[in-house]
Amino acid sequence: MNNTGTKKKGMRLKSKLAMVYILAGFLPIVVILFVNYFQMRSVFKSQEKNTLYSFIKRSTLDLDDKFKKYAELAKLITNDENVNDILSTIYLDDNRINEKFDLSVAPSLDTFIYFHNEVSKITIYTDRIVDYKNKYLAPIEELKKADWYESIADSRNNNWIAGTDEKTIVLVRKMQSLEENGINGYFYEKINYDNVFEILNENISDNYGIYVSDRLGQNIYSYDTFTDKNKEYNLSLPEITKKYPDKNKDYFIVKKTIPETGWNVWLYKPEKLMGTSIRQINIITFGGTLVCLVATFMCIRFTAIFVTTRIGKLQKAVARVEKEDFSYALNTTSQDEIGELITSFSKMERKLNYLINEVYKSRIKEKEYEMKALQAQINPHFLYNTLSLINWKAIEAGKRDISKITLALSAFYRTSLNKGNNITHISGEIENMRSYLSIQLMLHDDGFDVTEDIDDSVLEYTCPNLILQPLIENAIDHGIDVMPGDRRGVISVICKDMDTYIQFVIKDNGIGMTKEQTVKILTKDSKGYGVRNVNERLKLCYGEEYPMIIKSKENAGTEVIITIPKKN
Repeated sequence: MNNTGTKKKGMRLKSKLAMVYILAGFLPIVVILFVNYFQMRSVFKSQEKNTLYSFIKRSTLDLDDKFKKYAELAKLITNDENVNDILSTIYLDDNRINEKFDLSVAPSLDTFIYFHNEVSKITIYTDRIVDYKNKYLAPIEELKKADWYESIADSRNNNWIAGTDEKTIVLVRKMQSLEENGINGYFYEKINYDNVFEILNENISDNYGIYVSDRLGQNIYSYDTFTDKNKEYNLSLPEITKKYPDKNKDYFIVKKTIPETGWNVWLYKPEKLMGTSIRQINIITFGGTLVCLVATFMCIRFTAIFVTTRIGKLQKAVARVEKEDFSYALNTTSQDEIGELITSFSKMERKLNYLINEVYKSRIKEKEYEMKALQAQINPHFLYNTLSLINWKAIEAGKRDISKITLALSAFYRTSLNKGNNITHISGEIENMRSYLSIQLMLHDDGFDVTEDIDDSVLEYTCPNLILQPLIENAIDHGIDVMPGDRRGVISVICKDMDTYIQFVIKDNGIGMTKEQTVKILTKDSKGYGVRNVNERLKLCYGEEYPMIIKSKENAGTEVIITIPKKN
């Protein structure tokens, strides 16, 4: 048994695939396809009929909703007392009717047309003797020119007229309230033909046709999806109405009425062209091609499951390594090609993890050694004692300025050395920065200004030691000191609490830098060791996602931004 298991594990991938193909059975699939074919054909036809029926039913309801919306506007306008009062009142000045209409009614009509772009025109026609200068008012003589006017002149209902030549739909409604005042008036609404019927243009199937007929049975819209070879099945509207409602075996016909307009929507499709998709499957099945496709599909599917499961694990491991996550242990006992690949990758992953850790640790130690070397250059006790002696001598001699610079220098070195610690509180870092600025101001005879904006809430958090002083020094040496004499330098120090992180900003109004210089200053080719050292220590401490950002513009100053996470 053990030998058999070992042989299976050691079998090459090609041999395993061949075994799978041999074991895969084609006959059961073919039998199932033939047994289910006739049932499927019936189901396909039934589903297609249901789809067509649902489509025409839904489309008819949607059309009815649209027409009711347009009719509702006609009802509102024709029954509106304000409209009737304006049109019924006798004015000494004909312009008054236009002014009142524009003020009271036109805004509502403008809004309706704006939100219903398929409505292209709204007009109220009356026989009042008025000098019409309004886009919504017109003399009734213009309406009487329409060839359908006589047929709707005495109607009290909504009259829907479709013009296939102009591709427009018109709603005309008599204004009965005006008639009570002896005025003959009509509300006229013109609607875009294509916009209304576009919902019937959805291609839900091949080889079917649609007609829309008015109350008189006249065709006002048609659409079909017959392919070129099936154009012979296209019917005219009279042919459809002749076949309906008898149970015609040649065509599937559905008729739905739009309640608002009384128009009929017809959909038809030849029974012969129903279920064409199942017929194509039948041809493939009898030709034998389907057997090969199914067999190939099953083999590919099984192979994909068999192979990609392990490849997927390998892919996941590769993705984790790309993110420098080496915690995902990938093991296998298989000895085929994929198994060998997984084994080799696991060895490579462990070696890569070891090398990265070694390099990372060595870089940290290198920076720590550099920091300690800088701090060790000065004997702290000797320095403090000497500065203290200078301070007292200065006080005894009445030299307050010497005492001041001595105290600032003492505070600067105390916070810089930080008892040999690389991490300090932000309050200590701020004190170090202030001491350094105090010394520089005395050295420059207060030749520049300093502004501070520091949130007290961040002072108890920690940060790497000596991250602000090198930036201040760089701002003075390369920004303030080289400014033209007619400008006064300003250094701004900002420290803000940004919820989950802390942001430091050092700004100056010096001569600035070019874009190339802002990039170079953080590289080994730059002379600005202090700025580069701060950036490298920040990335070592917090990672690559917390880099230093330098923004600068020539003759406009420089802004250095440091962002660190909150740590107590």
